[in-house]
Amino acid sequence: MKQIMLLLLISLFGQQMCAQIASPVKPYYTLSKKEIKKGDVVTLIFTLQLEDHWHLYSNLQNYKLGPLPAIFEFEPHPSYKLLDDMIPIGSKMEHEPIFDVDVHYFDKIAEFRQKIKICTDKPIVKGYYEYQICHVLEGKCLFKTDNFEFKIKTIN
Repeated sequence: MKQIMLLLLISLFGQQMCAQIASPVKPYYTLSKKEIKKGDVVTLIFTLQLEDHWHLYSNLQNYKLGPLPAIFEFEPHPSYKLLDDMIPIGSKMEHEPIFDVDVHYFDKIAEFRQKIKICTDKPIVKGYYEYQICHVLEGKCLFKTDNFEFKIKTIN
């Protein structure tokens, strides 16, 4: 009897652990150009593919209290220079009744773009981003952090 109970507990705990590890977001990172040289302006494209019924909140929000907006942090390095702000592409807006605010969010695909200037040969752009995603049917939310790295090959 003890062995059956132990197996049952291990099975339940294992299912919860697997559910926590799986992420409803798949990131893809690309560049706006293929042939890049020192002095060029290039756009870093962050594409986050979302599973059905998940919302990811944009980095641009107009409230003090509400869902957590996406935040992008870049490691400073002399090989590149950030230009302008991170731009969300294709976000939607809806009223969030829990916080009584209008929110900008993505469903299916979240895309963010950051322009940089290439200052040296072969720059490496590193950093991380944080975001909140919520399941619209189940009402559960996750706060996630992911690292990114762009190893940019330059031509002469």
